[in-house]
Amino acid sequence: MDTLARTQVTWRRLFAQAGFPAYFTGMFVSLFGTGLNFAGVTLYVLAKTGSTVQVSVSIILLTLPRLIVPLFGGVLTDRVDRRYLGIALDLLRAAIVLGTAALAFTGRLQLWQLYLMVLLLGTAFAVYWSTSLALLQEIIPPVHLVGANAATLVAVQGGMLAAGAVVGFIYDRAGLAPILAIDGATYLVSALCFYRLRCGYATPQ
Repeated sequence: MDTLARTQVTWRRLFAQAGFPAYFTGMFVSLFGTGLNFAGVTLYVLAKTGSTVQVSVSIILLTLPRLIVPLFGGVLTDRVDRRYLGIALDLLRAAIVLGTAALAFTGRLQLWQLYLMVLLLGTAFAVYWSTSLALLQEIIPPVHLVGANAATLVAVQGGMLAAGAVVGFIYDRAGLAPILAIDGATYLVSALCFYRLRCGYATPQ
């Protein structure tokens, strides 16, 4: 009972920190969109080509940048306001996904364009992930940082799981285009949440 009480107090104090509710919401919504995108693209490629090899190509294009880009993206994370960088990355991803959604809605989407979208999103996410975790250290006191990281993982995994629970229904009824449109909208919401974290420019610490 004492352990449970301490945990509840910790989470209460954590979400009482200025900016953290917006951060948590932004991460949940952003990863919900990412989960929709990943599953939707996988289903589309498999249905379009009937090839598991092509599905593997899309997964490789998504994950490969995460092995390479952080070596260079870390320079940005350490030199510019991480809140502004996170907002810029969200807006960039929204533009990429919504542009691809427009192609899908009009029936002009080609496989190479979808692969290019996946590659660009993987590159942007590689920078976004390190940026968002670094930003967390700026808005949360050290005493709450362990709990904040745990809560962030809850937001990330919760968003991905929620996406997995609904993406099949959306794809079965409407196809890929609405999934991409929803994903783009989630990045806009995430950018708004990061905007509300604090005011003004903050030099990275």
